Amino acid sequence: MTKAITPSELAKRGQYETFSLVDVREKEEHEEERIKNSSLIPLSSFLADPTLAKPDQPVVFICRSGRRSEVALKAFIAKFPDATAYNLTGGLLAWKAASLPTESKMTWTFENIYALYQLPLMELVYKAATVHRQHFDPLEVQRCSLLSIKTGGCPENCSYCPQSAHYQTG
Repeated sequence: MTKAITPSELAKRGQYETFSLVDVREKEEHEEERIKNSSLIPLSSFLADPTLAKPDQPVVFICRSGRRSEVALKAFIAKFPDATAYNLTGGLLAWKAASLPTESKMTWTFENIYALYQLPLMELVYKAATVHRQHFDPLEVQRCSLLSIKTGGCPENCSYCPQSAHYQTG
């Protein structure tokens, strides 16, 4: 049986049912943040061998938004047509939007910070853009404009800026 399961339904049913939670994202994504007790099987590995997830209990496939987990679900059901499996609707984004708990292995040690410091600039830009896209709409642009410096007409409350209407600048 295949179907979608919402984050709130999974959280509620997870209190009295046992699910095998399979996160099909990449290792870096899983380490950054994940649902507690989820096991990592990256989609590329899973597609090569769907038997990595065992059909002996209901399986819930998880990814960031629900797209990769849907692919994994289809591959799993093709291999185990009688298994009970679900795709977490909206993925980890929906789980977090429902204010459900996540966990992270990331700890800021000297070695982690130094490794980040040693990365090439464009790799850092890529990582920053990836994190930004996880939390903000990549198609939305925040516009800022300079108003008349002389009038102090800017509605923002920036203590360092002479344009702010909140401060007497002379």
